[in-house]
Amino acid sequence: MPIRPALMSQQQQLRGKKKLAKQSSAFRVKLLQDISPYGRRGAIVPVPAGRMRNDWYPRGVAEYVTEAQLSGDASAPRATSRPPPPPTPVADANVALLSPHRTTQLLTTLLPDRLDFYRKPIGSSSSPSEPASTGTAIYGSVSTADILASVRALLAADAEGKRVVLSPEDISFATAEGRGGDRVKTVGAFDIALTIPGAPTEQALRRRVVVHAEREAGEEASTSAA
Repeated sequence: MPIRPALMSQQQQLRGKKKLAKQSSAFRVKLLQDISPYGRRGAIVPVPAGRMRNDWYPRGVAEYVTEAQLSGDASAPRATSRPPPPPTPVADANVALLSPHRTTQLLTTLLPDRLDFYRKPIGSSSSPSEPASTGTAIYGSVSTADILASVRALLAADAEGKRVVLSPEDISFATAEGRGGDRVKTVGAFDIALTIPGAPTEQALRRRVVVHAEREAGEEASTSAA
């Protein structure tokens, strides 16, 4: 039985929508260093939005590019390498909000005592085997938005954890080095406080953020050979 034109048109529209949905989940970004097997430094490659937001951008290995840059317009302004801040999740009206007590239980259970971040240190150590010391300045920073992205990634693996609502303003640095600001810019260990919306401030959850110096590929190879 021949397929009617109307049915064929519906099938084509459905395939087109699926293709557009798949394409919309990827960004074209510029590599700031060689990343195998994606490409060499300076290459513009497509990557999943989540990888860029949660991995490559925080580590400073890639930057966002504008449509004008992609079209080859040399006069176009360079895109910022910092993505927009994570949106504050809006609770679904059909899903019951978690109580502050249950939110605290989930965060206590699902979050490790330590959250690790890696950043490139400014300058280099005298020896590849000598790690950058605490207090060494880093390129970029580790912000409360970066910490929130890491927390959300950990919570996403749990059905209830995905319903936890937090914003960057709910995270603060408790150690002297970061107190009063929303980011730290050196290698080291920093205590943070996660204030649970609706819960007393004194019941804030405490965790530790550790910022490590990210080694260059050449330094890692030298250390392995030694």
